[in-house]
Amino acid sequence: MTTPAVRTWRVRRFMHTPDRLAWVVTSEREALGLSIGDLAAAAGITPGQVQSIESGRPAAGVPEVQAVLDVLGVKPLALPGELARVPA
Repeated sequence: MTTPAVRTWRVRRFMHTPDRLAWVVTSEREALGLSIGDLAAAAGITPGQVQSIESGRPAAGVPEVQAVLDVLGVKPLALPGELARVPA
């Protein structure tokens, strides 16, 4: 598997809801030709956790979601825990 180029999602693709996160993860996984099992193995999580993220009902925590985004080469502008640290 080749390492994808890091992408920063713009506001129009902002991952501000579980449904938007699901869309980004599914779209990028499919674009890279990865199965759910491939993505899960590369991210060090279970296929069920990937499926829950892609369904918009994530049972995974922020570290698991970040691992998936890292494998996909997606660099979010901010994660929920980082939002409190963003200067005004």
